[in-house]
Amino acid sequence: MRLVSCPSGEWEIARALPDERLRPGVHSYRGFRIAPRRPQRRLELPQGMVTLVIGFEGPVRIANAAHPAWTPYTSLVAGPHTRAALGEHDGRVSGMQLILTPWAAFSVLAVDMHELAESVVDLDAVLGARGRALADALAAAPGWAERFTLLDRVLTRACASGPAVCPQVLRAWELLCVGRRHLPVGDVAAEVGWSERQLRRRFQEQIGLSPMAVTRVVRLRHALHLLTTGASATATASACGFHDQPHFQHEFKAMTSLTPAEFLAHRALGDAGPARVDRIAGRVTSVFLPAGAGHVRGPISTRRAIPGDDRVKPPRLETLPLPERVKVAKVPSDDEVIVVRTPEEFLGMPEEYQSMAKRQMLIHAEGELSGADDYIRVFYPLAPNAEERQVCCERAAEEINHFKVASAVLSDLGIDTTRMSTQTLEERRKLFLTADFHNSTTWAERGVVSWLIEDAVMELLKEMSASSYRPWADSFRTVIQDERVHIAHGARIVRGLVKDREGKKQVQAAVDRLWPHSLDVFGNPTSKKAEIAVSWGLRTRTNAEARHDWEVRGGAKVKKLGLTLPV
Repeated sequence: MRLVSCPSGEWEIARALPDERLRPGVHSYRGFRIAPRRPQRRLELPQGMVTLVIGFEGPVRIANAAHPAWTPYTSLVAGPHTRAALGEHDGRVSGMQLILTPWAAFSVLAVDMHELAESVVDLDAVLGARGRALADALAAAPGWAERFTLLDRVLTRACASGPAVCPQVLRAWELLCVGRRHLPVGDVAAEVGWSERQLRRRFQEQIGLSPMAVTRVVRLRHALHLLTTGASATATASACGFHDQPHFQHEFKAMTSLTPAEFLAHRALGDAGPARVDRIAGRVTSVFLPAGAGHVRGPISTRRAIPGDDRVKPPRLETLPLPERVKVAKVPSDDEVIVVRTPEEFLGMPEEYQSMAKRQMLIHAEGELSGADDYIRVFYPLAPNAEERQVCCERAAEEINHFKVASAVLSDLGIDTTRMSTQTLEERRKLFLTADFHNSTTWAERGVVSWLIEDAVMELLKEMSASSYRPWADSFRTVIQDERVHIAHGARIVRGLVKDREGKKQVQAAVDRLWPHSLDVFGNPTSKKAEIAVSWGLRTRTNAEARHDWEVRGGAKVKKLGLTLPV
């Protein structure tokens, strides 16, 4: 369990992973207590997931496309949506939130998911007396840990007794949700052995959204992530497979009620504290809005109504409240959110914070140098043609640039990395490296290193881009964009090889050797240091949490190509 709260005690968020038997269908638990004594409003973006909220105190009001008027709820079930929803409360609310995949909700709630799609309903309407009994038991529990344990017990029983999900639905969901490639519905249906009509009918029952709607939501999630990590609207549209910029702008606004520029402006001006913004770790789920911004008409609008005028106009940015400055903690504590904005503030932090942050930076800097070594020393001789050799040179240059970016941040802290740049890989390995994956001997291994190892490292890059030391976090905007290109190139190599029997055999051998190294990227899953790093805001997940997320995502990538994971 992870508990985060603000310095003034106005809010606290407790997060926990469900029991392993419930994952990945039951995605996460979240306990919340919010008492800022002022109204709050959020725009909840489509995620393709089902949300259960079990309230202890204070109603929340929801407005969405299916219910244009504000409707109060204490406990609710929000089905999968393709449009944004507004939620607000008067300033004091507490309870539990459960995030489930639609297919897991089908089993847990024992209802056809089309009844919940694009809607929000009272929990009593779905679970009746069972829901009320669960809410009472959770409210009476002494703490968050006991509540999470109770949820595990109740959901395990519900899954065991509920309707089973078709394996074909699970496979189709995986094909649609894993990766960035838009798959035609016909191809997905053929993959699972069904007709398109049968696939749509089963999705209506067990997912609630059509396969095409799921694809739209997944594409939006990808776009939201790219925008918040510094990608331009043009680059985002291209990376997400939109036909052109107008297509991207239209689809983005249809699903979020905001243009990309408006979305970024609201995110930039939202309340401080990452635990408060997004409901699902690692995803862009929400935007804080001014408490008085907007009357909802039809599909969700976050815009301000003009008296006597049925038209709606966007709020002027200068009217949005600026976030309060977050207090910089001087001790690691669950009741403070840490933001370190300058090298001077960094050097005023406790030794433990400085030591952990510096080591994280040095390990990353070394990793970028090792990446350059791999492309020149290992991959270049294996390249099958001049074009691939050119790619190796370009990638090596990018890795060196990433090293220079990290070195600049370290230099501001008085750390000279010049000697590191002159050391050999073997010399640096003695200090930093734990996983030996720098001895690839086949082109298949070259592809899998980028496809798997670099993608696993991406999980850590995204965490560092949210670091409490802001100069370090800000340095990752270009780095992450470059690394995505590296991963995509590795994927192209792998996909090309698996088309024939011998190539697939080579890729499988590479996966067998390198998959364990992709897990080693996340360190010791029992490490207490990772928990301390989370408390300092240097990480967003423990080693165990990050490793679990990668096992789910990375494992799905491997299986998607008809490959197997080593035992």
